[in-house]
Amino acid sequence: MEYTNGVSSPEIFRRWAAIVTVGASLERRCWAVTARGYTFPNLFAILAGRPGIGKSEAINRARSLVAATAQEGVYQQCCNLAPVDVTKSALYDYLSSSKVKRMGPAPEELALGIEGDHHYHSAYLAISELQDLVRDHDTALLGALHSLYDCLPMITEERRYRTDNPIKIPRGQISLLGGTTPAYIGRTFPAAAWDEGFMARTIIIYSNDLIQPDLFGGEDGEDGLDSNLADQLISDLRLIGRLSGRFEFSEDAKASIVQWQKSGQLPKPTHPKLEHYNTRRLRHAIKLSMIASANRSDEMKIEVEDFQDALAWMIEAEEAMPKIFLEIVGKSDAQVLNELYHFVNGLWNFPTSKGQSIRRGQIVNFLRNKVPAMQIDKIIDTAVEAELILKMASLDGTPRYRPNEKAGLFNAKKMGPG
Repeated sequence: MEYTNGVSSPEIFRRWAAIVTVGASLERRCWAVTARGYTFPNLFAILAGRPGIGKSEAINRARSLVAATAQEGVYQQCCNLAPVDVTKSALYDYLSSSKVKRMGPAPEELALGIEGDHHYHSAYLAISELQDLVRDHDTALLGALHSLYDCLPMITEERRYRTDNPIKIPRGQISLLGGTTPAYIGRTFPAAAWDEGFMARTIIIYSNDLIQPDLFGGEDGEDGLDSNLADQLISDLRLIGRLSGRFEFSEDAKASIVQWQKSGQLPKPTHPKLEHYNTRRLRHAIKLSMIASANRSDEMKIEVEDFQDALAWMIEAEEAMPKIFLEIVGKSDAQVLNELYHFVNGLWNFPTSKGQSIRRGQIVNFLRNKVPAMQIDKIIDTAVEAELILKMASLDGTPRYRPNEKAGLFNAKKMGPG
């Protein structure tokens, strides 16, 4: 974070670029064990925001550091950087190639009492434009990514013209860091996709914070980056790239994780489209705890502080996630307020119900497909405070509303976007 402090990218984008890069550098050599089986530290994260917000800046800095870890004859790259523009077949071809093959311990073999290192095939997809990878909800490629995220012991793919010689990828794994806009997510992933594997496995990192650092950089160079810090980070990534084996949990960390799990994993996202994402939050927390531990030291032990860091990272991202659904619909608060006024005014003046106040439930039903669920009460309260609609007393005590004809659309336009 200190190294990229002068980069024109939101803080949360830079943080998650670092998080995913550390997880990618641990590859499939490292894992944790719980009652749910093996968990590996690879992540799928998408940096989402409007064009020019700094997604590529964060991702490209991470790529540059990874690429710089290679030193011919001395160090191999801390993790394999996969090509950006690939189909399902091209991705499998790349992963099965000898240049991707590495050696490391395999938990599946160790469980059977088989010692020693084994081949695994791991890669890091760090792409500034997600649309270069996934086009038009490419279900074949997404299905391949699901398997590689899950780190299956063996992935087999039949070749189109050589069914007698299928591609075999032992211990395949992918980490993904992509950048895109809410509009692309809305176009490419239909509503049903949020219930499927890819989006349920993905952590969306949303921000629209416009960062404007010193145009001509700091004292360390025109790009504002400290070369000494870069050297330290490259050295650290090399060390992380050599860690291998099982992460152990301290007793205090175990107790904290179990307490969080039993308490309902609160705070938990409530947006309906994140329902299936919620089922994977515990696994995300374990992955992030390993990454926090590797970031802190090379002991490969998860302490309470690592779990707390993991939870803080995850909750920060989750608090912003619902905002992306509002952007996907493409509506600012001012637009929604205008539409709400039109809706209430229309019902108030409708011939068969002219002059009848509108129930709050009717307004909630109108808004539920336009804004995230947690925003509905806020929108209604804002409309009342802006005097677009007026709250009325009722005999049964339930809230009822009517339009404020004197306000019209003037107040809503005056408020401006957001």
